Amino acid sequence: MNLAEQTKGILDILGSGFPLHRLELILQHKEVILRWLNSKEFKDQCANHPYPPLLNPKEIIYQQTDPQVAWDFNIPLPPFDMLFICPHGVGTGATLRFLRSCEGTGRRSPHATSVIPDSAGGGAL
Repeated sequence: MNLAEQTKGILDILGSGFPLHRLELILQHKEVILRWLNSKEFKDQCANHPYPPLLNPKEIIYQQTDPQVAWDFNIPLPPFDMLFICPHGVGTGATLRFLRSCEGTGRRSPHATSVIPDSAGGGAL
């Protein structure tokens, strides 16, 4: 596959809204990008996603990554802990129901130092 075909394949994944000034960055890292796009892991986990990441999220050092580049390359957010403060009368019940319905959220981290009470006040997430 020649460079034009490789670049077209990458840009097809990114879509028409991709900023062309990022093309230089793609060309600098095309081997890594193509290795990821051709990997079994990508094909199993990301190929059918509407906005697949151009780089393997497991190999990203988030603290050293420019947020705009991460956005342009469809890099997902890293896992993080969240503290939810819930004063009375501000939609806490609806927010907690929403968080519980989201995959991977609404549970207490084993490393957390505080808990989030459920809407009935009888427990924690």
